[in-house]
Amino acid sequence: MTDKNNDQQKQQASPSVDRRGKLIFLVVVIIVAVVIYLRIQRKGGELPDWPDDLNGAFIQAKAEGRPVLLLLTDIPPSLDSRNLGSVSIAKSELAIKEGKFITRLVQGTTSKPAMQYEVKEFPTLIIFAPDGREFGRNSGYLGLQEFRDFLKIASKPTESNS
Repeated sequence: MTDKNNDQQKQQASPSVDRRGKLIFLVVVIIVAVVIYLRIQRKGGELPDWPDDLNGAFIQAKAEGRPVLLLLTDIPPSLDSRNLGSVSIAKSELAIKEGKFITRLVQGTTSKPAMQYEVKEFPTLIIFAPDGREFGRNSGYLGLQEFRDFLKIASKPTESNS
C-alpha cells in the first residue's frame, strides 16, 4: 500500500512540476522575444544634436541671410527618422555647413511647428528661406544622395537675396 501511495503522490506532484516548467519556458520565450524586438527597434541611428528653438533660428536667418533646415520627427523617433539622422544627415555635415544652414530639430506629432506647418508624415524636412518663406519640403526617409540633392535647392533663395 505504501508503494501505491508513493506512486499517487508522484503522479500528483508531477503535473505541478510540469506546469511550473512550462510556465518558466513561456516566460523565457517572452523575454527573448522582447529583447529581439527592442534590438530591432534600436537598429536605427541617432537623431542629430540640433537645437529646437525655431523662432531663434528665424531671427538668426533673417539677420545673417541664411536658410533654415528644420527636421520634424515623431516621439519616439521612428526607424526612418533615426536612419535619416544617422545616415543621410550625419554623412552630409559638410554639405549642411557649405549651405550655411541654421539647423533645428523639433520632435512630436503635436508640436507647435508640426501643427503650424501641417506635417502629416514623419520624418519631415522643411527648408525656409532667410525671410521665413517655406522653400522646400520632403516627407519620409531620404537616402544620402537624395538628401544632398534636397539641400541644393536651399542655395536658390540665398542667391536671390544676395
